[in-house]
Amino acid sequence: MTCWQATPGCESQFQARLAWLGGRQGLRLSGVSAGTWQALADAGLVRGLLDWLTLTPAQLAAVPGLGANRCAALAQAFADARGRPFGDWLHALGAPDDAADAGADWATLAALGEGDWRARGASATHARQLAAFFAHPEVRALVGQLRAAGVQGF
Repeated sequence: MTCWQATPGCESQFQARLAWLGGRQGLRLSGVSAGTWQALADAGLVRGLLDWLTLTPAQLAAVPGLGANRCAALAQAFADARGRPFGDWLHALGAPDDAADAGADWATLAALGEGDWRARGASATHARQLAAFFAHPEVRALVGQLRAAGVQGF
Protein backbone atom coordinates (compact mmCIF):
# COMPACT_ATOMS: atom_id res chain seq x y z
CA MET A 1 0.00 0.00 0.00
CA THR A 2 2.54 2.47 -1.24
CA CYS A 3 2.98 4.91 -4.11
CA TRP A 4 -0.47 6.50 -4.12
CA GLN A 5 1.18 9.65 -5.48
CA ALA A 6 3.86 10.45 -8.03
CA THR A 7 6.73 10.99 -5.62
CA PRO A 8 10.43 10.36 -6.24
CA GLY A 9 11.02 6.62 -6.44
CA CYS A 10 7.33 5.86 -6.96
CA GLU A 11 6.84 6.99 -10.55
CA SER A 12 6.58 3.55 -12.16
CA GLN A 13 4.44 2.01 -9.41
CA PHE A 14 2.20 5.07 -9.44
CA GLN A 15 1.77 4.73 -13.20
CA ALA A 16 0.94 1.05 -12.69
CA ARG A 17 -1.70 2.04 -10.12
CA LEU A 18 -3.24 4.45 -12.63
CA ALA A 19 -3.22 1.78 -15.35
CA TRP A 20 -4.92 -0.70 -12.98
CA LEU A 21 -7.47 1.90 -11.87
CA GLY A 22 -8.45 2.78 -15.43
CA GLY A 23 -8.10 -0.72 -16.89
CA ARG A 24 -10.63 -3.48 -17.46
CA GLN A 25 -10.25 -4.83 -13.92
CA GLY A 26 -11.00 -1.35 -12.54
CA LEU A 27 -13.09 1.45 -13.98
CA ARG A 28 -12.76 0.49 -17.66
CA LEU A 29 -12.01 4.06 -18.74
CA SER A 30 -12.55 4.07 -22.48
CA GLY A 31 -9.58 5.36 -24.45
CA VAL A 32 -7.39 5.94 -21.38
CA SER A 33 -4.09 4.14 -21.80
CA ALA A 34 -0.78 4.09 -19.97
CA GLY A 35 0.37 6.74 -22.45
CA THR A 36 -2.58 8.96 -21.49
CA TRP A 37 -1.74 8.71 -17.80
CA GLN A 38 1.91 9.48 -18.56
CA ALA A 39 0.97 12.55 -20.63
CA LEU A 40 -1.24 13.82 -17.81
CA ALA A 41 1.51 13.21 -15.26
CA ASP A 42 4.13 14.85 -17.49
CA ALA A 43 1.88 17.91 -17.77
CA GLY A 44 1.73 18.06 -13.96
CA LEU A 45 -2.01 17.42 -13.89
CA VAL A 46 -2.00 14.02 -12.20
CA ARG A 47 0.25 13.80 -9.15
CA GLY A 48 -2.20 11.86 -6.97
CA LEU A 49 -4.27 8.80 -7.88
CA LEU A 50 -7.55 10.69 -8.24
CA ASP A 51 -6.38 14.08 -9.47
CA TRP A 52 -7.95 13.36 -12.87
CA LEU A 53 -11.43 13.55 -11.31
CA THR A 54 -11.23 17.34 -11.14
CA LEU A 55 -9.60 18.05 -14.51
CA THR A 56 -11.46 20.48 -16.70
CA PRO A 57 -11.65 20.34 -20.50
CA ALA A 58 -9.46 23.46 -20.57
CA GLN A 59 -6.77 21.73 -18.51
CA LEU A 60 -6.91 18.69 -20.77
CA ALA A 61 -6.63 20.91 -23.85
CA ALA A 62 -3.34 22.29 -22.52
CA VAL A 63 -1.72 18.83 -22.52
CA PRO A 64 0.75 18.52 -25.42
CA GLY A 65 -0.40 16.00 -28.01
CA LEU A 66 -4.07 15.95 -27.00
CA GLY A 67 -6.36 17.28 -29.69
CA ALA A 68 -9.86 18.66 -29.18
CA ASN A 69 -11.62 15.35 -29.92
CA ARG A 70 -9.31 13.43 -27.61
CA CYS A 71 -9.83 15.96 -24.82
CA ALA A 72 -13.59 15.70 -25.18
CA ALA A 73 -13.41 11.90 -25.07
CA LEU A 74 -11.21 11.99 -21.97
CA ALA A 75 -13.49 14.45 -20.22
CA GLN A 76 -16.43 12.16 -20.97
CA ALA A 77 -14.59 9.03 -19.76
CA PHE A 78 -13.63 10.80 -16.54
CA ALA A 79 -17.19 12.02 -16.00
CA ASP A 80 -18.57 8.52 -16.68
CA ALA A 81 -16.22 7.10 -14.04
CA ARG A 82 -18.10 8.98 -11.33
CA GLY A 83 -21.13 6.82 -12.11
CA ARG A 84 -19.35 3.47 -11.94
CA PRO A 85 -20.62 1.08 -9.26
CA PHE A 86 -19.09 1.11 -5.79
CA GLY A 87 -17.61 -2.37 -6.28
CA ASP A 88 -15.80 -1.26 -9.42
CA TRP A 89 -14.26 1.60 -7.47
CA LEU A 90 -13.12 -0.75 -4.70
CA HIS A 91 -11.43 -3.00 -7.27
CA ALA A 92 -9.90 0.03 -8.98
CA LEU A 93 -8.45 1.26 -5.70
CA GLY A 94 -6.89 -2.14 -5.08
CA ALA A 95 -9.11 -3.33 -2.24
CA PRO A 96 -8.48 -6.95 -1.24
CA ASP A 97 -10.64 -9.57 -2.92
CA ASP A 98 -14.22 -9.91 -1.68
CA ALA A 99 -14.35 -6.41 -0.18
CA ALA A 100 -16.96 -5.28 -2.71
CA ASP A 101 -19.24 -8.18 -1.81
CA ALA A 102 -19.22 -7.29 1.90
CA GLY A 103 -21.21 -4.07 1.86
CA ALA A 104 -22.89 -1.41 -0.19
CA ASP A 105 -20.97 1.60 1.08
CA TRP A 106 -17.66 2.74 2.47
CA ALA A 107 -18.92 3.56 5.96
CA THR A 108 -20.17 -0.01 6.45
CA LEU A 109 -16.91 -1.57 5.31
CA ALA A 110 -14.62 0.89 7.07
CA ALA A 111 -16.37 0.13 10.37
CA LEU A 112 -15.38 -3.54 10.20
CA GLY A 113 -12.34 -4.68 12.15
CA GLU A 114 -10.32 -7.86 11.78
CA GLY A 115 -12.72 -9.77 14.03
CA ASP A 116 -15.70 -8.65 11.97
CA TRP A 117 -14.03 -9.81 8.75
CA ARG A 118 -13.18 -13.12 10.41
CA ALA A 119 -16.83 -13.51 11.49
CA ARG A 120 -17.77 -13.02 7.83
CA GLY A 121 -15.56 -15.95 6.84
CA ALA A 122 -12.23 -14.30 6.00
CA SER A 123 -9.01 -16.05 6.95
CA ALA A 124 -6.82 -14.35 9.55
CA THR A 125 -4.46 -13.07 6.86
CA HIS A 126 -7.26 -11.83 4.62
CA ALA A 127 -9.06 -10.21 7.56
CA ARG A 128 -5.85 -8.34 8.43
CA GLN A 129 -5.47 -7.18 4.81
CA LEU A 130 -9.08 -6.00 4.64
CA ALA A 131 -8.94 -4.13 7.94
CA ALA A 132 -5.60 -2.56 6.99
CA PHE A 133 -6.91 -1.40 3.62
CA PHE A 134 -10.00 0.29 5.04
CA ALA A 135 -7.98 1.94 7.84
CA HIS A 136 -5.05 3.11 5.70
CA PRO A 137 -4.66 6.91 5.85
CA GLU A 138 -3.92 7.25 2.12
CA VAL A 139 -7.00 5.22 1.22
CA ARG A 140 -9.13 7.31 3.59
CA ALA A 141 -7.84 10.46 1.90
CA LEU A 142 -8.87 9.02 -1.47
CA VAL A 143 -12.31 8.29 -0.05
CA GLY A 144 -12.64 11.97 0.83
CA GLN A 145 -11.87 12.87 -2.78
CA LEU A 146 -14.39 10.34 -4.05
CA ARG A 147 -17.04 11.64 -1.66
CA ALA A 148 -16.36 15.21 -2.80
CA ALA A 149 -16.68 14.07 -6.43
CA GLY A 150 -20.08 12.55 -5.69
CA VAL A 151 -19.09 8.93 -6.33
CA GLN A 152 -21.82 6.60 -5.06
CA GLY A 153 -21.01 4.59 -1.94
CA PHE A 154 -18.36 6.91 -0.56
